[in-house]
Amino acid sequence: GGRLIEAHALRRTERRQRAADVADALAWLHSRGVSHGDLTCSNVLLSTCCAPDDDDESADGTGDRRAFRAKVSDFGLAHDLAADAAATSAVTSAASASTSSASSFSTSSPSSSLPLPPHGTVTHMPPERLAGGAPSPEADVFSLGVVLWSMLAASKPWAGLSAPQVVRRVGIEGLSLPVPPPPDGCAGNDELEAVLRSCLERDPRRRPGAEEAARRLREVARKL
Repeated sequence: GGRLIEAHALRRTERRQRAADVADALAWLHSRGVSHGDLTCSNVLLSTCCAPDDDDESADGTGDRRAFRAKVSDFGLAHDLAADAAATSAVTSAASASTSSASSFSTSSPSSSLPLPPHGTVTHMPPERLAGGAPSPEADVFSLGVVLWSMLAASKPWAGLSAPQVVRRVGIEGLSLPVPPPPDGCAGNDELEAVLRSCLERDPRRRPGAEEAARRLREVARKL
C-alpha cells in the first residue's frame, strides 16, 4: 500500500488507471449528493490487489507483479450538496433586496486581493473556491486535475510558493499549472493532455463530470 503522492513509481499505464479510480470515486460521491471538498494526492491511498494478467515476469521488468487500486480517503471537509444548495438559496433570497449582493463567479476582472480560504488545500483549489465559493462537484474535478498533474509531473503543484502566493497566482492573476511534457513514445498523450486541460478549466461550467473524466482516462490507459 501507500499514498498516491508516491505514484511516480508506478508504471505509466498504472498511473492513468489509478487516476481513473479516483475519478470513479468522485463520481460515486457526486451521485449521492456529496462533494469531497479537499481532494489531494495525500488523501488518496494505494492498496495492493491482484497481479497483472500478463505472461511476463512483470509489466515493468522489475519482477514486481503487484497491482494497485486507488481509494479516496479523508472526508473531513466533505459537503452535503443538498444542504449547501438550500443554504445558498436562502442567502440569495435575502441578498436580492440589497444592491450590495455578491456577483457570481467570473473569469474576468478579479479582485485585487483575496483572503485565504479557511479550510482545504489551496494548491488544489479552483479559482471559484479561492474566491470564497463553496465545495462542489466541479471544484472536485478541478482538484482531480491537479492530482493528475502531480502524477504526471512527479511533483507537488505550485512547489516553493506559500499559500497566499498560490491564491494570488491562481485566484487573481489567472495562472494555471503548465502541462507536463509527455513521456517519449507514449501513446495517448494528446488525449491525456485534453483530459488534464479540461479538468483544470478556470470556468467550472467547462469542466467534465467525474464520470466522464474516468471514462476518458480509462480510454487513454487502454491505448498503452
